[in-house]
Amino acid sequence: MIRLMPPLFQVYGLTIDQLSSLLKQASSLNLDRLHIENSLLGGWSNLNLLVRNGSDKYTLKFLTLMIFSDTTLYDRNASIYNALNQYGLAPRVLETGILDGPAPIPYMLVEFIDGTVYSDPTLIPDDRMRDLKVAHDKLSSLEIPGVPSYDSALHYIDHMIESMKVLVSKFDLGAAQKFALRLLDLVPDVNNIIADCPWSHKLMHGELSESNVVFTDQGAVFLDVPSVAIGEPLYDVAYLSVQHAQKVIHPPPILCGGRPTEELDSLRCLALFHVISWSIRYLHFCDIGFVEPNLSTIPIRTALVSYIENKLTYLEDLIGR
Repeated sequence: MIRLMPPLFQVYGLTIDQLSSLLKQASSLNLDRLHIENSLLGGWSNLNLLVRNGSDKYTLKFLTLMIFSDTTLYDRNASIYNALNQYGLAPRVLETGILDGPAPIPYMLVEFIDGTVYSDPTLIPDDRMRDLKVAHDKLSSLEIPGVPSYDSALHYIDHMIESMKVLVSKFDLGAAQKFALRLLDLVPDVNNIIADCPWSHKLMHGELSESNVVFTDQGAVFLDVPSVAIGEPLYDVAYLSVQHAQKVIHPPPILCGGRPTEELDSLRCLALFHVISWSIRYLHFCDIGFVEPNLSTIPIRTALVSYIENKLTYLEDLIGR
């Protein structure tokens, strides 16, 4: 099932026809019958466009942040995608490259996986949730070279805390900085809660959401995997339960594997801190003009501010503030 967002007019200042022409020039693939759909597929870290080449379908990815001019980040991501693809857990990356636009535009062309993507984790039926459990268990059993490794929950949260400190120390006090100060005020309480989090030093997805999983006849496939790291797989269940824009859900029992509620509660604090800090950084990049215009509109910014406020309030309630 393909879920398209509203029509585009330009991407990175280029029309769809211009993008098609530049992609044909840059690609080593035979794209004689190339057609790029004039809509986004969804996602925040990347602009994802559906590409058809005859009967073949691909996802064309451009970075949301318009501050990169080479393929270093996409080359790293491609290595993770293709390592997981060997186990049927992620789509295959066909190539990374640079479009020769007014400024260099890194891109990644990925195999398109046709299937069902759910808009809400509570809509995932039990049989599909079991498919996700199988895929997630397989993921956590793997050893993927070159991915980040975190020694503990406190180690994992450190880079989020540092990003918030940088935000408030180097930039004028705007909406993002005010949110960052509010989040930093919660750090002592959050650290106390997560200090004894379970941490098995196994592979985790890092940003498991319903939009990052497609269900096919063969099972569950992860669509967005650059945040894969060595940490705690149960963290993914906590993340899935708190990340949705409209609701926070109970962790799906099928995914929990009988783990104690206390373990999940502490990991939910960590996951909330993650989604809030990421969203604050995104808001900041929107406000300073670094986000591609399709993903930094006024309605998106308004929704983002509301999302941050709601998640901050929930985290404050969770830690007893």
